[in-house]
Amino acid sequence: MPLSLRARQSTPFEFTLPILTKEMRSRMRGVRAVFLLFVATALAIFLGLLIIITQCSDLGGDIGQSAVAFARVGKGLMLGLMALEMLLCIFITPALTAGAFSIEQEQQTLEMLLLTPLSGRNIVLAKLYSALSFIVVILLCAIPVAAISFAFGGVNPEQLLWAVALIMAQSVCFGMIGLFCSVRFLKTSIASVVSYCISLGWVLLMPVLVLLLRMYHNYSGEQNAEFAVILASLLLLVLATVPTIYTSLLLQLIRRRRLARATNIALWGAFASVACLLLYLPGALDIMNTDYWLFANPAVSMYMVLTGASPNSEVQDIQTALQQTSSISADLFSLLSVLATIGLLLLGAWGAYRLTLRELHRLRRQIA
Repeated sequence: MPLSLRARQSTPFEFTLPILTKEMRSRMRGVRAVFLLFVATALAIFLGLLIIITQCSDLGGDIGQSAVAFARVGKGLMLGLMALEMLLCIFITPALTAGAFSIEQEQQTLEMLLLTPLSGRNIVLAKLYSALSFIVVILLCAIPVAAISFAFGGVNPEQLLWAVALIMAQSVCFGMIGLFCSVRFLKTSIASVVSYCISLGWVLLMPVLVLLLRMYHNYSGEQNAEFAVILASLLLLVLATVPTIYTSLLLQLIRRRRLARATNIALWGAFASVACLLLYLPGALDIMNTDYWLFANPAVSMYMVLTGASPNSEVQDIQTALQQTSSISADLFSLLSVLATIGLLLLGAWGAYRLTLRELHRLRRQIA
């Protein structure tokens, strides 16, 4: 018995196949997809050979020392390749999704797509599935090279699975951000720029701010007053302007209207006040524990799941204290941080998904 229209609209996997098939055929047609796969595979092979050659010089004649050196090579190989895949997904995923709806608008096929009986959820999921399927293919190109690390030792299959899960969660989040920007702006150039700004800011903004704050406090005790004044001025400008731009951009995307000039000035003043407190309040960084700001960062979580340690001194102290006072091991602590990061990425993807559906409903009402 044929399904009703409502039943078809509520089945996201079966009735997204036409759009998914169209997207995959258009994406794999031509030399662009083949070139991206070739570049991803070539970079993985080149980086793997580079890591193996540079680290094999530490191998000694003693069996115990050789085993430790082999384990170090395997861990470095896995960490380098997974970091490469994370960077590739950061730069490729927004490019795959930022033009999903804007290209339809430019080719004058968006109205036909929205007038189909498919629901907005099916359309969005089909666009997302097609982008994620290409990301999976890119990951599969590097996994054979990463599997060589198992021969050296130092890593286990569970670490590889958690690293791949972290990359896929990041791809889902950044892919949904690209879809939202595409349907919000309906211009490929603007959607690409905004989606890249949000995605790169998610990964790089907080580490850069923490690095600048630490640089200032390291140089604050120097006798060179002119250099301290210049560095403080740059920090105030960065710490006040960059968060203001991101906050204003996110509020404009959610409210669908530009903020008033007075609102932007008020935001800049608020962030400038916080920056002044961080720079000039004694012990402000120690009170706020800037190491915790990196706790849910994808790059830091990738490092923790593959090495069992954190690059942040404060987080390492927490790991040591928990291991001494309770049954929580360093590996379990790293796993919990990865789960927190995956949850945060999926929460961001869900928020972008809801905003994308709202924009699609608005476009359908305009067409109707």
